[in-house]
Amino acid sequence: MDIIKTLLANRGLKTKKAIEEFWHPTQPEDLKSPFDSKPAIRLIKSHIKKGHKIAIYGDYDVDGICSTAILWETIYSQYKNVFPHIPHRESEGYGLSIAGIDHCLEQGAKLIIAVDNGIVAH
Repeated sequence: MDIIKTLLANRGLKTKKAIEEFWHPTQPEDLKSPFDSKPAIRLIKSHIKKGHKIAIYGDYDVDGICSTAILWETIYSQYKNVFPHIPHRESEGYGLSIAGIDHCLEQGAKLIIAVDNGIVAH
C-alpha cells in the first residue's frame, strides 16, 4: 500500500468518494452560512446610523487577534467609531468576561460584537 493511501486511511478516508472529496473540497464561495446574518447586519447598521461606539471583543490567541483585526478593519474602513478589545490575560481572563465587558462600556461602547471567544467561553 502506498504512503498516500495509508495516510488517507489513517484519517478515516477509505472510500473513493471520501478521498475525492478530500482532494477536491467544497470551495469557500460554495459554502452556505449556518445562520442568518441579516439580523446582525441590521443591528450593526442601526448602531452606526445612531453614531454609537462599537467594540469588537476578541481573544488573545492567534485566531482571536486575527478575527478581531479583520472585523475591526472592515467596519473601521466605513465607520470610525469602532475599537478592538483584546482581553488582558491576567485581569480579564479567557473569553468574554464581566471585566472585559465593563472595560468596553467604560470606553463608551453601545454595541459589543464578540468574535472567536470559543464554545466554552461564557
